Amino acid sequence: MSVYLDKKTNRYYISHRVNQKQKVMRRDLNGNPFKTRKEAILFEEKYFSNLNNSFYENQNKTFKQLEKVIIQRLGMYYKVTTLHSIKETYTKYFLAFFGNTKLKNLTYESLLEYRRYLVERCGEYTSIKSVEANSKAILKIINELFNTNINEKVLAIRNKKQKVTKLNYYTFDEFNKYLGVIKDDNDKLIFLLLYYYGLRIGELRALGSSSFDLVNNLLIIERAVTDHVGMKKAIVIEPKNKSSVRSYPLLKDIKTLYIKIYGENFKGDFILSKNPKKPIGGTTICRKNFKYSKEAGLQHIRIHDFRHSCAIYLYSNNFNSASIAKWLGHSSTQTTERTYIHYRDDVKDKIKEFIEKNQVLKD
Repeated sequence: MSVYLDKKTNRYYISHRVNQKQKVMRRDLNGNPFKTRKEAILFEEKYFSNLNNSFYENQNKTFKQLEKVIIQRLGMYYKVTTLHSIKETYTKYFLAFFGNTKLKNLTYESLLEYRRYLVERCGEYTSIKSVEANSKAILKIINELFNTNINEKVLAIRNKKQKVTKLNYYTFDEFNKYLGVIKDDNDKLIFLLLYYYGLRIGELRALGSSSFDLVNNLLIIERAVTDHVGMKKAIVIEPKNKSSVRSYPLLKDIKTLYIKIYGENFKGDFILSKNPKKPIGGTTICRKNFKYSKEAGLQHIRIHDFRHSCAIYLYSNNFNSASIAKWLGHSSTQTTERTYIHYRDDVKDKIKEFIEKNQVLKD
């Protein structure tokens, strides 16, 4: 019997081996838990029957013909922004290569050819890492839908010439110089929020009056805005991950500036924008950034680099990775350490120089 009772939740789950991998399902396709053993057994019989039938029914269909069902299944697992990215990969790369290929002809050898194709197609402005990850997600869904047995790791692309990413950021003194040229209070609020809270641009654009709890002195981050879902308009979405939903102590200067601009009783879906019903445009913020960096005589950095600036500002003031991860809303401390490893290595070199300069044992 492959149906079991979870004694902690008093709900049933299914554990079944598919393609030499143990597959555990705790909910049905509608996201409902199995309340009874009978309910779980019926679902198991129907699910695996359909899985086996689809394998034979779809063997002679091309991936162009299977596109709709594959995209539908992907939609069950991924958030709207990630799904949009995967759909782009499916259309631009996967279908371009496998569009007329039948399911039965998807082989290890053909995927090796596809991998070489990706290396050739992905240029300077396309992240091959992202396309690789999306292609693996597509292959994983194909395995699940049609009971195929292709290891998605075959698509792993190793770039021996991978460049070390150098972080651009403003030091505390540089940011104060940058801030000094800003006369508009609303713009000043934008860049103070970016630098001291390390907000992602989508989180910044989603801020509304409800984000500022002036009574308890909190800044609350619980949503984001994106344009990158193929809908040709900005929409509000959930933040990047669970850790991205967070609250901060409201900095005194930011609270004062917010009240100066909006007052204590302002009600609006969005701040920072001329229209409180619509979020400020990402391009608008980028234009302002370019203008102020030029006026301050500083190197131009991206909006996301203000997030890096925040992290490095905290590192330089002796906060550890765990504290910074919590402040930035990273999913784990490892993410923080991996992102800022080169900066932390620079700090280690400076410590080494300091110790050698002041070492006790002299020749």
